Amino acid sequence: MEKKEKAEDAAKQEIENTADQTDRQDAPKHAAGEIWFLGLMFLMILALFLDSLKLKGIFTGFTNPSSLPQIFLLLLFFLIILVTCRTLFRDKFKERSFKEAIKYLVSKDVVILLVMVLAYLLLLPFLHFTITSLIFLFGTMYLLDRRKPLQKLLISIGVIAGVQLIFHYLMQVVLP
Repeated sequence: MEKKEKAEDAAKQEIENTADQTDRQDAPKHAAGEIWFLGLMFLMILALFLDSLKLKGIFTGFTNPSSLPQIFLLLLFFLIILVTCRTLFRDKFKERSFKEAIKYLVSKDVVILLVMVLAYLLLLPFLHFTITSLIFLFGTMYLLDRRKPLQKLLISIGVIAGVQLIFHYLMQVVLP
């Protein structure tokens, strides 16, 4: 009797393992909302590219500084098309619902980052570039990975010092 129960348990376990593997194989290999985001990026790049055509540039036969944005936007346009094609023609592609995409894109960390960017913009006129950027850079790195806060602080100080050196002292750009 015990051997029969053990055999039945083993058979059930085998069926569950096979079902788990099948579920993993059927799962889409992309993040929720990937196609929605690519579509949004496609429309934005297309709009910017069409707007850049108003400038004298590479498409009007002139080679001047306004040609650079046109070239970059055209390159981005084709890269978005390539990434979309790669995503669509992957094995077992299945687009998820718009609701799932919003749930994935509007996670707690994304909302916190958006609030931090807004706070950075609001504090910049009062605390100026150095202090505000130091707080923002450290806070962002700490939010994304809470290990080694001292290392993140030192990296933040080094980056802000480098930006100050290059832009303020060498290039003499007035920082906010």
